Amino acid sequence: MDLWNVATPPADRNRLGFWHDELLREVAGREESLSLLPDVRVLYAAWKHLVHSYRVQDVNVNDARLVDVMSVYAVESLLSFNSDDFKHYGLVTALHPASLLVRDLSDEGHLGQSTAT
Repeated sequence: MDLWNVATPPADRNRLGFWHDELLREVAGREESLSLLPDVRVLYAAWKHLVHSYRVQDVNVNDARLVDVMSVYAVESLLSFNSDDFKHYGLVTALHPASLLVRDLSDEGHLGQSTAT
């Protein structure tokens, strides 16, 4: 559900820029590798405690829901374009996708290569 939110256009608003049919194909190709967690009754009680404890309101309610599900099922980390939105909970680690990219330093004259001419 949250993938659909961030994967659909427009890309200029921290979205991935997929179109509907393209995203359906992408999701279908990955469904086999996913572990779907059941939406059990205890999630509501945990969510309610979380929104009360952290005084959550507005669109942050959706982030609280993710944190709630993750904490109940002991999921430690997630990818988010808005990783700062999760820091104040202190219950999960939110990583921005850019933090997972490995820069090729050899193109910048690093790794012992001289840049002098």
